[in-house]
Amino acid sequence: MSLGRGESRKASRFTGYLVAIAIVGVVIASAFAGAFFAEDQEVHPETTSVEDMHRRANRLFLEAYSMHDAREVWQQTADAYQEIVEIKPDDGEAWFRLGFALHFARQLDQAIEANKVASTFKRSRPLALYNIACSYALKGDTENSLKYLEQAVDSGFRARQPIENDTDLVSLLDNERFRELAMATRPASQLPERKRMDFWLGSWVVYMVTEEENKRVGIDTVTKEENGFLLAEKWVGDEGSSGQSSNWYDAATDQWIHQWFDSSGSVTTYRGGWVDEENKMMFQGEHVAADGATMRMRMAFAPRPDGTIHQLIESTQDGEEWTTCFEAIYQPNGGQQRRPTTDEVGCYAPESRNSLATPRMRGSLQQSS
Repeated sequence: MSLGRGESRKASRFTGYLVAIAIVGVVIASAFAGAFFAEDQEVHPETTSVEDMHRRANRLFLEAYSMHDAREVWQQTADAYQEIVEIKPDDGEAWFRLGFALHFARQLDQAIEANKVASTFKRSRPLALYNIACSYALKGDTENSLKYLEQAVDSGFRARQPIENDTDLVSLLDNERFRELAMATRPASQLPERKRMDFWLGSWVVYMVTEEENKRVGIDTVTKEENGFLLAEKWVGDEGSSGQSSNWYDAATDQWIHQWFDSSGSVTTYRGGWVDEENKMMFQGEHVAADGATMRMRMAFAPRPDGTIHQLIESTQDGEEWTTCFEAIYQPNGGQQRRPTTDEVGCYAPESRNSLATPRMRGSLQQSS
């Protein structure tokens, strides 16, 4: 059997902890007679410890997982775990691995039954239920596949990759209920709303928009941190300014938070999100200067078709008249750089520009004429 992309991903879900166990098993086993694991060596459960049986089964699992066409070896793996559960029926891991191996051996009915037993054990329940759903999908039983997929979600199943990419489930892709369940299986860091600002990731050369000639003002670098939950920005200005921001999605309020700190001692905290009508991230917030003075702020990030980003930051004292304090074009760092022209900015409005802030000092509002 050729392992498809979805099958490889399914194997990888628990290969991590299994690899550690199996490698230790192989090392220990090598201290004994090498013929014990020879292909023609018959294993006698009545004279072999369960630990030795686990080592043999784990070795077969790793062998199957490393092969391109491994259906025969998956069947041998299933047979090895079957011997274990016959001797020790309360071995939840063995039941789970038995169901897994049978699934890859395409013994789907047997895989379903083994995984049903595995699902009675707390540790393996979410994955076992998911694998039952996969087996039913391969059998063309949509109703049961969705039933067990829903049970898997209710039991806490979360996938590292979108389950829409699992080739076992291709028959369900057009099913609306499946799409809802697929969304529910995504880990929190992979929810679409948490990716709204991914267009900002990378290293950028920043040009400040001015009335006459756009000027390069610094380098901005944005990375994902904390398992993908945080976007961290680091600003280094060409004339010595510096700052950084933390950006994250607040699921409780369904808003993005952008918190900026700079070398002037100022802090600006924004809240906002993506606005489809404007095709940009839009924020409102408050600036607090080092001396405690405050000012209302708003900010917009607009990704553009050419791969650049337009940023506009404005401030107000009365909530009615807004003053532009920073406007810039972000160009990817590392490519061919050129100074963007005023005409390329798109939303540059000289009549609304009462003052300009010192480059990239978002909120220090050191005004210049």
